[in-house]
Amino acid sequence: MSNSTPNMILRLCFPSTSDNSIPVSSTLQHIRTPIHSLNDDVLLEIFTVCRDVDPLSPWTLSQTCRGWRALTLAHSSLWNNIILDRSSAERLGHRCLLRWLHLWLSRSGRGQALDIVIDLHDFNVWVDAAYSRSADDKASARDIHEALRAVCNQAHRWRSFTYLLGGSAKVHWKPYLDQSDWEMIGKFSSMPFLRSITLQQGPEETIDGLTPQYIHYFFEITEAAPSLRSISLVNIESSGIHSNWDVHELSYSITDHRMEGSAHVLSTIRAYPSLHSLQLSGSGWFAATNTEEDRVVLGQLKRLTLEPSALMSKTLFFVGMPLLSELTLDTRDMARQDVFTTTFLDHLALQPHLLLTKLVLYLSFQDVPWTQIVRLSTVEFLHIVKPIKDSFWDRSPSNLSVLYKKIKLPDGTQSWRLPRLHTVVLEATKPYGSISDEFVAGWRQCAVATKQLFMNRWETSMKSGGMLAPLAIDLIGPTWKFEIRHTNQSSNKTGDGRQVEPI
Repeated sequence: MSNSTPNMILRLCFPSTSDNSIPVSSTLQHIRTPIHSLNDDVLLEIFTVCRDVDPLSPWTLSQTCRGWRALTLAHSSLWNNIILDRSSAERLGHRCLLRWLHLWLSRSGRGQALDIVIDLHDFNVWVDAAYSRSADDKASARDIHEALRAVCNQAHRWRSFTYLLGGSAKVHWKPYLDQSDWEMIGKFSSMPFLRSITLQQGPEETIDGLTPQYIHYFFEITEAAPSLRSISLVNIESSGIHSNWDVHELSYSITDHRMEGSAHVLSTIRAYPSLHSLQLSGSGWFAATNTEEDRVVLGQLKRLTLEPSALMSKTLFFVGMPLLSELTLDTRDMARQDVFTTTFLDHLALQPHLLLTKLVLYLSFQDVPWTQIVRLSTVEFLHIVKPIKDSFWDRSPSNLSVLYKKIKLPDGTQSWRLPRLHTVVLEATKPYGSISDEFVAGWRQCAVATKQLFMNRWETSMKSGGMLAPLAIDLIGPTWKFEIRHTNQSSNKTGDGRQVEPI
């Protein structure tokens, strides 16, 4: 949402009114308009929606007219979503950054839970790295340091906290914290509202001052955070001492190749034994010194999203996941120096009591690891996502032979692989290029050929008494979805506008 939030609201009230004919704010209260028939409760709901879309909207609303100003200042809940980034500095003022931040905090009340976003990923663009103010119109490093202090002094009120610091930020604010800085740590001891934490810093040395890493140190003294459920960390070292936190979701990423990655990963996830969902990505160097003593057991983990780099795959050899049911391997953002490895799938297939039922593969021009997939005998749902220009599609559907051909068992009998598999989704993604009717027709022919190849499996399934699951295949592109079934169904559209065509 732009800074013309009031104009947007007025356009909703006057559908035929152009921007040029919208009454100016100075005379708004004197004009008989439909918006004046709305009571304060309805206006408050509208303002809350505006705040959720654009955290800066309360500032605009409070300066529109006397009535709106009174309403926004009377409700601290409109001011509890605080964001410090390049956009807010440009709109509210670089040189008066501390003044408007303190005013924002004061308007949020004293007991209201706060959602805080500190986004310095583009630090060098809009902040002068000098600790004293420079001549140009930029906030100084001192301003940022003091702003962080002000926000941290409200840590006991945080509901969510996001702090992003770019890797190119050559931080020159105070390298060492003084007594006044350390006094605010007491605000971290009890955080009753806290639900989520996001801390991210770049691979360069950003350890001086109140960096995300330093804030993480402060969290390590937190004794009570009963509502905390989600944590996201990038290039953050963890001592692994939060075992009393009931965190259900963890995302951990490493882009600093100097970090001894495996130790940091194991130390971090060891701190959260009650995880239900885990996301791991990035690369670093793997310590060959890990032993069974370093092993971590995540007894409640059900969902794992993994960037299958060598580091993450090897590290997970030391993580027990007895209840894992959903696995996503995602290669889309892997660093160029990393190579897609199937070692984790090999390791997973050897687990004696595997409960894995859902497998999703985002593969950017890597081969589909069919050899490993068919060894995961409990899989029921398989989703493969590939760029539309991948050679995988040129070879389809013949490259699905592991699913539509029987195998010969040692005793001479024949059987089907993955007998529990009931759904296969094959999805083509960007770059699409031009999409003509002829182009779509080619994909339709692929869908028809796929159906012919799977007829034997479907017929066997109908006679198997439930031993072989009936298989549904979806072939999805940018504007189409071909549903390949044993029996035809009626045509319809998906929620995203794709034409669904039964084959």
